[in-house]
Amino acid sequence: MTLQKRRVTNLLLLALPVFLFFNLSFVTALWWWYRGLPPENTINAHISLFTIMHLSWLVIFYLFQLLDLRTYRGWQWIYRLVWAMGLSMIVGAFIFYLQPNLLVTPRRMLAVHVVLSSGLTLLWGAAATWAMGKRRPLHILFMGVDTVATERFSELANQQRFSIRCTHVSSSHQAPLDEFAARKPDILCLSSTLPEGYEHLIEEARKERVPIYTYTDLYEEFLRRIAVGELHSWSRPNSSPFMHLHLIIKRLTDITIGLLLGLVVLVTAPIIVPLIKLSSEGPIFFLQRRVTLDGKPFTIYKYRTMRTDTDSSTWTQKKDPRVTRIGGLLRRSHLDEIPQAWNLIKGDLSLVGPRPEQVVIVEELKKRIPFYAHRHHIRSGLTGWAQLQGYAGTVRGSQDKLEFDLYYLKHQSLLFDLEIILKTLRSLAGLSGR
Repeated sequence: MTLQKRRVTNLLLLALPVFLFFNLSFVTALWWWYRGLPPENTINAHISLFTIMHLSWLVIFYLFQLLDLRTYRGWQWIYRLVWAMGLSMIVGAFIFYLQPNLLVTPRRMLAVHVVLSSGLTLLWGAAATWAMGKRRPLHILFMGVDTVATERFSELANQQRFSIRCTHVSSSHQAPLDEFAARKPDILCLSSTLPEGYEHLIEEARKERVPIYTYTDLYEEFLRRIAVGELHSWSRPNSSPFMHLHLIIKRLTDITIGLLLGLVVLVTAPIIVPLIKLSSEGPIFFLQRRVTLDGKPFTIYKYRTMRTDTDSSTWTQKKDPRVTRIGGLLRRSHLDEIPQAWNLIKGDLSLVGPRPEQVVIVEELKKRIPFYAHRHHIRSGLTGWAQLQGYAGTVRGSQDKLEFDLYYLKHQSLLFDLEIILKTLRSLAGLSGR
């Protein structure tokens, strides 16, 4: 089974049963409340409403990482489940009262439904935790791959909480076929340049239906990033009619989100502006030159969060003394970013894309990091695949982020954008700003 199929299978293993439990709880609550089957029109009204509700609950479960098998390697998921079901109850009540003419009643049935759903998902989570405890790690056999590269892959995979076991065999090994038969890996990773005699190994792996990857392909598909250190060249992915449609939809989405954020600015400005003025002397807005599509510089707009008597042209550090007390609050809540609504409307930024860096920093990184300029083949974004991985305040951190930016550039799609937006919402809920 390929890694992509494993990823989809693992998601379905959790999403489908959970959705089934939601519907089973609904049917049970309906039967219990009406002491049998209600009239057909009542059933139809309930089905339409609860289907919308259950789909929204699946999104909530995704945001709380309850549709990720890695979450069930311990019992911390119970804490997530409590919060997820609490939020689901609130969303369910909201949907209930939005229905026209309040056709679906009584509201107390929602509470019964939530309790039943919580019980079933709790049992399912316990079963998943037990199964994950019994599940053996995925065994990846690296043959002919550099030892340092193997160790880096293993380290990065463990950082992402993957349960794997990496075994390394050098390319000088005289009996690769015997090693393969003895170790029985789940995945075989080979160097792109192998010595003679490995043809029989590849044939045997295909016969045993063991997926075969080169190191760069495994790194990309498993870790969802590009191994920049292994790259010899990079070209912009070919355009297609689907990509043109994607860009049109993306631009319309950017304008829509920009207008909505503009409304948020208007509503919150009477509170935020006085707080900024009281925190320190200086302007309300922070303007800075950043770099976007095709290396074009533009002016980014933010609420000012730093004192004006400091240098703001360097990377922000953790617990940066330049940040004011109100500025820290704005950064943690990400409210300092909302004036970028104007950048979205103008087309300087997209909702999803690489982080726009300062002009002076970009010029420095282009000299020190290979292929760095290629991240500007796409419009910079408010959020992005690399931005979800944390903040980079060093050259090394920027190189790591470039691997995610290039992955997004290669695999960009509406579904990928939706995944990034959902994960951004999850990150925002944690108030994890700098």
